[in-house]
Amino acid sequence: MPQAQSLSCACGATQWTIHDDRKGRHLKCYCADCQTFQTHLGHADRHLENSGVRIFQTVPSNISFTKGSENLALLRLSPKGTFRWYLSCCNTPFSTSFPSPAVPFCGLVLPKDLNAFGPVRGHAFTETTNGRVKQSGMLATIASFMARALLSRIKGEDRHRPFFDADGAPVVEPHVLTLEERNAARP
Repeated sequence: MPQAQSLSCACGATQWTIHDDRKGRHLKCYCADCQTFQTHLGHADRHLENSGVRIFQTVPSNISFTKGSENLALLRLSPKGTFRWYLSCCNTPFSTSFPSPAVPFCGLVLPKDLNAFGPVRGHAFTETTNGRVKQSGMLATIASFMARALLSRIKGEDRHRPFFDADGAPVVEPHVLTLEERNAARP
């Protein structure tokens, strides 16, 4: 049975609901960019766990803001980098998405102590762990992402997108980190 999960940023000014906790995949990403994002925003202690960031991969139609949607802000680690969404009220990391709404995807950043989404079912980009963690579950992660994105498009759910306006532009202008800012936050 699907279960909704209500979450909030660190200060509580922004709240959102994930409507169906079965409509996604819980994994941990160890890539340098995810670590850089957390560190730049000052939330490494809240989100990093053994250099990994817990992510719930889902589709944008599975999320709705219940309070504080005006706090949504956008960061890119480089001019052509992934969109990394955060909440400006307290710099809480929120999600990653592709720079285009054509692919309905978001990787919601979860606090390291949140266990509401069950066990971690995949470990991605583990090269940064120097062998402490082995990559696992990637084939299933990719397959489930592709299936969710395709089904979302077929059902027309891709039109519900909290990150992009009706013309496909991001709802806020992205801030692109300078090379110095990015390097200062790199692991």
